[in-house]
Amino acid sequence: MDNPTQPVSAASPASGGSDEAIASWQARRRLVLLVIVVCVLVGGLVTLLFDYANAYVGESLARDIIKRQAQFDRERILNPLQTDLTLIRRMADSPLLLSWALDEKNQELKRAALAELESYRRHLRDGSYFFIPRESGNYYYNDISNRYPGGGVAQVMDRDKAEHAWYFAALESPDQIQLNVDPNPTLGRTNIWINIQVRHEGKVVAMAGSGIDLGEFTRTVAVSSTPGIYGMLVDAQGAVQIHPDAALIDFNTRARHSEAHRTIFDLLASDDERERLRTSFKRLKSGASTLETLHLTVSGRSELVAMTYLGEIGWINLVLADTTKLLGGSDRWIYNILIGGAALLIILVLLPLFARTAIPP
Repeated sequence: MDNPTQPVSAASPASGGSDEAIASWQARRRLVLLVIVVCVLVGGLVTLLFDYANAYVGESLARDIIKRQAQFDRERILNPLQTDLTLIRRMADSPLLLSWALDEKNQELKRAALAELESYRRHLRDGSYFFIPRESGNYYYNDISNRYPGGGVAQVMDRDKAEHAWYFAALESPDQIQLNVDPNPTLGRTNIWINIQVRHEGKVVAMAGSGIDLGEFTRTVAVSSTPGIYGMLVDAQGAVQIHPDAALIDFNTRARHSEAHRTIFDLLASDDERERLRTSFKRLKSGASTLETLHLTVSGRSELVAMTYLGEIGWINLVLADTTKLLGGSDRWIYNILIGGAALLIILVLLPLFARTAIPP
């Protein structure tokens, strides 16, 4: 009896080719996935390293920038004030002006004193002066436009008028020279007023001084041409004297109770930040440090702050920087897109090459 035909166990050539093609395709797919995963991981790692390096280097660079700016601003603020301060001190030391303050009705003294005040006015930065004998409260004034030729009485100081509160506070101050930011409705000006007491035998017999236009001074001090940087001046207690936003300025600081002041501490986010800032202020005023830097949240924004003390006027200069604007940090997403695009380009260019060389057809 014939044996039945045995089944053929070997695959046909056609099916063998099909299996090899499937295996090759699967290998290529695995390679594609592997290359994509590697590129994504490398791209992510590069992005993280870039962000870390940018933050580290950026922080160091930002600190250097605002430190230099704070030192530069210190000189820029004080240099023009020094001339005015020197002249105003001479006014307070003038024997002629003192004699007139003690004998205001003496017409000969008056003519000579007003002529001397005019000579000071021509050299003062703002081209203005004021002189107030205490006994009468007459506010002698003239400005660059010669509004009161020869020095007329612009107003008479009155304790009952709120706008004159600065004068009576200045008379009682233990500080002979004082700076005060104050709008003067009578003169129609908002100035930084440099006030000085004229003393005789330990008593204040007159107030003298000049003013600097607040707008001009703010543009000089608070407005920077560098994106992300602005300036602020506060007094020794933190009351805001100069700020780009005039609504935050504490006008007439010396005539107001401390609880009514607008201070930089009110702009901070936490008690911890307020305490750290107070500590920096103490270090500056004591001379333990000439420059302090802190990270603070000011008006809801994270700022890097550098501070110097202006001992000549008793104010503190602050330079505040938004580091994301200062160093272009807000454009960091552009760099991340470029890194991602580079990784994609690597995949598109190298993947076919890997596929041909790693897996033969």
